[in-house]
Amino acid sequence: MNGRRSWKHVSERESNPILFSTPHGSICDRTNTEIGRQGHLLPCLSSATFGCKNRNHVEVLNVHERVLEADPIQVGALVDSLSSEEDRLWPGDTWPRMAFDRPLSVGAIGGHGPIRYFVEAYIPGKSITFRFTGPKGFDGYHSYEIIPVTERSAVLRHTLKMSTRGLAFLSWPLIYRPMHDALLEDSLATAQRSLGMAPQVQGWSVWVKVLRWVISGGKARSQNQSNNASNPDGRNSFAQ
Repeated sequence: MNGRRSWKHVSERESNPILFSTPHGSICDRTNTEIGRQGHLLPCLSSATFGCKNRNHVEVLNVHERVLEADPIQVGALVDSLSSEEDRLWPGDTWPRMAFDRPLSVGAIGGHGPIRYFVEAYIPGKSITFRFTGPKGFDGYHSYEIIPVTERSAVLRHTLKMSTRGLAFLSWPLIYRPMHDALLEDSLATAQRSLGMAPQVQGWSVWVKVLRWVISGGKARSQNQSNNASNPDGRNSFAQ
């Protein structure tokens, strides 16, 4: 975050196997009680994913965040711009645009690409929560929230929390999670660009590039690593 390593602390919970992964794919398996008891601090760049497995589903907690050196009100305005013609948070230049059937408000229905959801809760300038309705097997939500640190800095955090069932047990780790992690890192870089900061771009993995190439029929755009503003219309995001 802002050039510094960040740390995630896992508190003590029930003893279940968990999976921890960074955007670059390093993985370790431990139990929640072991981590809590020993007080481990798990290093990551700006995201973490935990999956608690049982026989019928996997509980997923995926977090991406950055500290932004800007007035929390300015950071909150980024969230308020989501899905608008002047969206300054969603990376619509290289990913399917977030769109709804009405202006951003509770009850608005939409999503991005094959990921469908509706606005479940919204506090302008502070947080927004989207409840998944698709793909099948995604039972949960994703959200953005602003956490003020000082008068001139705030944490911009995205959280995905859900249970995966059925085919999503495989499609999440193999397809959706790599794409989700890449998209959210691009979203945080977009936030930095929008605030006049040099973006910290996390390069796409080879697997993400392959997935994008297959989905687009070989016409996927390259990752945006410039300081330019995001494409406001976000149409045909995978195409050249």
